[in-house]
Amino acid sequence: MSKVVKIGSRGHHLVGKKGETLYENEVKKEGRVNTEWLKKKGLTEDSLPHEWFEALLPVTQKPSDPPSTVSICQWTSYANLRGILCNAGTSQYYPSWKPFTPDEFKKFIALYIYQGLSPSPRISMKFKSQAEDPLQGSDLCSKVFGVSAETRHKQWKALVTLQCSKKPVPPKSTHPNFKVDPFLVQMQKASMEAWDCGPSLSGDEQTVGFKGNHADKQRINYKREGDGFLTDAICDKGYTYCFFSEIYRFPRNLLPTMVALHFILECCSSLIT
Repeated sequence: MSKVVKIGSRGHHLVGKKGETLYENEVKKEGRVNTEWLKKKGLTEDSLPHEWFEALLPVTQKPSDPPSTVSICQWTSYANLRGILCNAGTSQYYPSWKPFTPDEFKKFIALYIYQGLSPSPRISMKFKSQAEDPLQGSDLCSKVFGVSAETRHKQWKALVTLQCSKKPVPPKSTHPNFKVDPFLVQMQKASMEAWDCGPSLSGDEQTVGFKGNHADKQRINYKREGDGFLTDAICDKGYTYCFFSEIYRFPRNLLPTMVALHFILECCSSLIT
């Protein structure tokens, strides 16, 4: 049984006398968004895109959140701390640097999401208006980031960090992606909390394509995504519920699911061969 929104005879959502959404129990036939997660995050069908994004990657950490929860404010403070430790803002290192703000940090994250959806040869090309560069320019990015966009972007790339600068760096043999581990763990936890799986799941490899070099990058010529990381994933109706790869290191409480997934995929692979 699973709790779902109660639907009227005309196909619309039913609400109570106080305007609250009504729910009913139903035998779960397919996967759906976790209604308890929606209530916890205060999301409805009228929520804006940035509210859904902030539910997956919060701007601030609430007192009720577990200690492992990351936030944009936390990452902003890490970047500013690194800038101070590197003497940024002086004649020695990026003289024009000033501390980042959480809003500015969100803009740069949005910029890279935009780059993933509409790639340019260089991300800095998006800082030009379409009058300057009709093909790769973006009026929106030009307006949001202003005339000092390229300089500020270079400073952000040099100083951005998702780990505290005071935290000791573990060996690459055990934590190959230590710098971005908090982001991967947060996405893994959020994706599992947000979805209520159905009775039928699928397990397969997913490609995380990217340009550049990495020790774990693999040559992939049979997918449009191109070269990148290969990850094992459990999916439901096109939604990635969880993923696993040797390049990711997750907390111990998440490992049983990951190991089970890896075992299932290995068994299926052995049966096929």
